[in-house]
Amino acid sequence: MASDEHTLIDDSSQTVEKKIYPRKRSSSIDPKVGVDLAFGKGKLQDLEPITVGQLFKRTVKQIPKGVALRFIADGLWRSITYEKYYELVVRVAKSFVKVWLDLNCMA
Repeated sequence: MASDEHTLIDDSSQTVEKKIYPRKRSSSIDPKVGVDLAFGKGKLQDLEPITVGQLFKRTVKQIPKGVALRFIADGLWRSITYEKYYELVVRVAKSFVKVWLDLNCMA
């Protein structure tokens, strides 16, 4: 897919529509306005774009036992590994889906 193509998914009918939005700005809050990404010169300009979710999954795979988060609980520092953090994120996501389904299927 070209860098200025966007795939839009209409959840109501599961149709996929491809549109090309012209890129003439460096920022926008309108999702239909294309923007230019400026990485400057160096290694970053050669990298493929990646989503936060893709980066998270890749990190979990590379260093599952690495420390993802540290926090204080009961006066002590605690740690959560990337593996455990991913497990918790998936559990929360599934809970959100279930709540949404429960709310929307009651009608």
